[in-house]
Order: sequence, then structure tokens, then C-alpha cells
Amino acid sequence: MSQQAVNTVMREIHIKLRDAGELLGDDDALRLATPGRDALCSARAELAARASGAVSRLGTDAPSELGSALCQLPPAVYARRGALLGGLRLLPRGRLFEDGRDVYPAIVDTWIALAEAPAEPPPQGSRLKED
Repeated sequence: MSQQAVNTVMREIHIKLRDAGELLGDDDALRLATPGRDALCSARAELAARASGAVSRLGTDAPSELGSALCQLPPAVYARRGALLGGLRLLPRGRLFEDGRDVYPAIVDTWIALAEAPAEPPPQGSRLKED
């Protein structure tokens, strides 16, 4: 699974959990267990269970630590990161801290709002030009 696919799957899990009123960063807690929520948490847990490979190879599975380490690599080494990491993927955990505050729930709320917003009609008087 590509990093993009992992990010997309986790984004959808986080959107659905947040929309259902669940906490995003609490991997084990469900406020109200239902089959749908259980399935989302099970999928999240299955992906998280693969973190042992990162811990054994790199000493951590924290995306923030791994991302920071990647950013500090010299350009020549960074250019080879795909080969060096050998398929390692970062798992978004449902937390993003800015100034000590978790801003990730607000980001997910924005994604939900954008998905629910009605499409804007084109401005009055505008027409698509045909070639």
C-alpha cells in the first residue's frame, strides 16, 4: 500500500469516527460501540499493529519523529529515502499538535464541512466558452 493510500484510508477512518462523535487520538476507546464504529476501529488497529516493523528498524513508530529525521537528512540521502526505508509507511494517528494544542480534530471538522457543503453555482452571467 502506498503512503498516499495509507493517508487516504486513515483520513476516511478519522472522518467517519469524528462524524460519529468519537475521539480521534484515542486508539482503543469507543464512546458507544456499534458495528460500524467497531469496524473503523478494527481497521485502524490492524494498520497500527504493523508499527512493530518501524520500531525494530528505526527505534520509533512516531510519525513526527520519523518525519523530523527525514527532513534532517542530507539531500543525497533524502533522495534515496524510498530505497532506504524499504516500503516503510507513516500512519497518521489522529493527532497534530501546534503550540501544545491538538488541531487535528478541527482539520477533520473542516474536511467534513467541505464534503457536506453544497456546490456553488457559477456566478450569474458567466458562460463557459466553447472552442
